[in-house]
Amino acid sequence: MDPSGEPSSIRCVVSDPVPVHPPDVLRDLSLVRGPNGPRVEGLTADHSLYWSDSAGSGVSPDGVLVPPEGAVGARVLAWTRTNYLTVNPDGVQVRDGNFANPRSVRTGLPPGACVPSLMEMADRALLTWRRPTRRAICDPATGVPWLQVVNATGEPLGSPRALVTTERTPHIGALRARWDYGRVVIEARDLDVGALRYWVLDPWGAELARGTAGHVACPRSGCFRVRAVDDSAGANRDTAVLRLDPLDGSPGFSTTTPAASVSSVVVSGDLVLVLYPAAGEATGCSASVIHAARHAALVTVTDDIACDPARVIPTSSGFELVLEDSGRDTPSLTTRAIACTD
Repeated sequence: MDPSGEPSSIRCVVSDPVPVHPPDVLRDLSLVRGPNGPRVEGLTADHSLYWSDSAGSGVSPDGVLVPPEGAVGARVLAWTRTNYLTVNPDGVQVRDGNFANPRSVRTGLPPGACVPSLMEMADRALLTWRRPTRRAICDPATGVPWLQVVNATGEPLGSPRALVTTERTPHIGALRARWDYGRVVIEARDLDVGALRYWVLDPWGAELARGTAGHVACPRSGCFRVRAVDDSAGANRDTAVLRLDPLDGSPGFSTTTPAASVSSVVVSGDLVLVLYPAAGEATGCSASVIHAARHAALVTVTDDIACDPARVIPTSSGFELVLEDSGRDTPSLTTRAIACTD
């Protein structure tokens, strides 16, 4: 139902699986944007980067395109509509659509930066890193997180600044940054208090909101806390359902989608895709697409999806997912699109 009480007219269609044929079993599997739309990428056994999109596929032997081991949530490349930006501890580079022709650029990234990561925005990127501890040790769970917005060619836009919670300096776990509808959402575990913290930034990196509300999504209609709540008084008694509550304190809404907890969220326009642990004996996640403005759950995908937001990417009409069937002798990869229209 939408807020007026009328049934939502939006319909979502889940495409048939499209096979991907890498030359080897891939690890660090993810979806990124590229010159031909969504692009599957992953690391082969010889540490080369394999990629595949609608126009073809390729292999890059350049290991700097892969996040360092243990860098949970780190993304080392960002598509800026004209080229890729890539990052490693030595600096930032500009590369073409085939990850070739690297050219180093100067940014606000200091020498020896720990766990550098790039998050793509509409025509720019957000660069994040950590400063080493006093012992010059790079640990993804220690050190103050810093951020810098850069343009499509890697040049700084504004000055770098620290990502903090209060006057104290917390121990922040691995950062996960997303580009929602015109806003940056960063989520990380505060290891001092055990809470999942969030920060909402504008396209220039200025802070709009922060808190400990848990998972937050910022679709077109505003920013919402996304959680699983008890539904003992509703249709799904003795279970929990997905609920969205606006951060501005206005009334929220519950869906009829049963979910014990929320693993992560991805945003496309006013659509919010929620990954949550699958029911029964499945080891992965299910995905439910919710229209934030219409207050409606539109479609649920119950395939055994990895609970990793890096394997889901927003598109102009919804989302694309990459799925891995590891139950066979030779694991298979497929992509599926979720397209939603009025």
